[in-house]
Amino acid sequence: MDEVVLIQTPPSISSGIQRLGRAGQDVGRTSNGLLFPTHSHDFLESVIGELDEEFVWEAEVGQIFTLDIQNWKIERITHNDVFVLPGNPRATAPPFWIAEPSNRNFHFSDKIGRFLERSNFHHSWNIQGKIRQA
Repeated sequence: MDEVVLIQTPPSISSGIQRLGRAGQDVGRTSNGLLFPTHSHDFLESVIGELDEEFVWEAEVGQIFTLDIQNWKIERITHNDVFVLPGNPRATAPPFWIAEPSNRNFHFSDKIGRFLERSNFHHSWNIQGKIRQA
């Protein structure tokens, strides 16, 4: 697949990256994609994303932050909006986000964790046994 075309904004940044990453999967190729927003709010989400309320509360004018793969510099903060300009791409800006929901409950997550621990134990034991035999 040479290019992915998305109609409307994906539900999250990671979803968008995952979907766009399906294009150009050969070694050394770059993924290409187009995003077509369908309404004004959709357009805004596709341009600046969405900032967490806690991040905005702690942010300061002049601060550089990373959203998606772009650095942004905060120019002005109001009670409703954060106005930004593209930031220096070489600036190091620590990311700030709240994880996306995992869509699974505690008990299911616990079972997955236990399975992975057992799998890791058995895998390590098999490798050690093969090393001793060699």
